[in-house]
Amino acid sequence: MACKSTTPTTSQDNGKQDTPNEKAPHNAKWSSSDDTTLVNTFKTFVDGNSADNGSFKPAAFMVTAKVLEHSHQTSGGAVKTMKNCSRHWAMLKANGLTVQQLVNLSGFG
Repeated sequence: MACKSTTPTTSQDNGKQDTPNEKAPHNAKWSSSDDTTLVNTFKTFVDGNSADNGSFKPAAFMVTAKVLEHSHQTSGGAVKTMKNCSRHWAMLKANGLTVQQLVNLSGFG
């Protein structure tokens, strides 16, 4: 009968010990520092890389994912991919528009 080892192994990308039952996270976690990096990276792409719908072309999301490549080590969650960056930008933009609409309401603030 084979005996499974229960000795923890060390993960190469974060230096923490993994137990056999731990699974890699599926969702990226975004810190305020990650948000700032995302926005600042997009600021460099405003000229020529904006799409017609007010978002950015895929190249901008690809570069942003590369800039945020190791941010999961401090903020937790999964590695931030091009798709994660695109979805998070859409959420930030939608939240910003909601706040703008609330501020423009009569009697608000």
